[in-house]
Amino acid sequence: MKNTAFTALLSAIISAFLMGVLGYFVIESHVSSAGCAFARFFIGLVLLLGLFAVMQRRTHEKLQLSKASLGSGVAISLCIFFYFFAIKETSVGVAAFLLYLGPIFATIADAIIQRKMPGKVDLSLILVALAGLILVSFWGPASTDAQASENFHKTLFGNCLGVLSGLFYAAYIVLNRHIAPEISIPQRTLWQFVAGTLVMAVLVCCTPAPFANLSTGWPYVIVIGICQGFLVLLLVAYAVKHLRPITFGTLSYLEPVVALGLGYFVYRESIAGAQWVGFVFIISAALIQTLFHIKTQTIKEIPHENG
Repeated sequence: MKNTAFTALLSAIISAFLMGVLGYFVIESHVSSAGCAFARFFIGLVLLLGLFAVMQRRTHEKLQLSKASLGSGVAISLCIFFYFFAIKETSVGVAAFLLYLGPIFATIADAIIQRKMPGKVDLSLILVALAGLILVSFWGPASTDAQASENFHKTLFGNCLGVLSGLFYAAYIVLNRHIAPEISIPQRTLWQFVAGTLVMAVLVCCTPAPFANLSTGWPYVIVIGICQGFLVLLLVAYAVKHLRPITFGTLSYLEPVVALGLGYFVYRESIAGAQWVGFVFIISAALIQTLFHIKTQTIKEIPHENG
């Protein structure tokens, strides 16, 4: 159990890092958001089919239709779709903040379904991480009055898209928790990629020139499909299966920290003092949550081992 808990925590942290650098590959590819999102699912689907075929020869696992997996695939594809477009209509920070309300929504939904409120430590840590995210998202370098006026007209629509991305992210987390335990991680992820690819195929057809600049940006698009598609969904599926939404949510707030850090070191974007404080809040909450989760899992093992 302790090894499972550690692996789940590590999976959540690695997936947050990989998602945090997603913006770099999207920007450098110069391919549209819809094209990158479609590639993320399609390339992941091809790789998952190969992985499942290899595993099926060894385990003889039968392919079982999983409605919850399909539903979570639809949810995560719509989450990514609305998130990418929210970034264009508002700032990256605000879009990230609204997206990462998803774990909060999922925690509330989980508490209602389980009829059990989170513990004081869990609740405190996610509130600290949320406070850090607010500082990171909204307390960036001051903009000019002209910039503020221009952004005001895009705020409402962009925020609506951001809230939708957060709601679909919450749906993805909750649906993952309700996938039958006998369905393996590769199989549940395979169904998610099938659903996600189909949804994105429809959305791509509605987008003008979705694959413009693909002839020069294809290396970045392939990296997106392998790292932010194939690897991330496998890691997230494993993490969500073994972690509570509030634990996963706290760790997922590392993603915007990585994204802003990338902007600072690679694109020389400035970071305000309050954002540095937000970084400390998020990293501290994630570290304490990790140690707390490992400790509680170890404590739970003791009666079993002695019994």
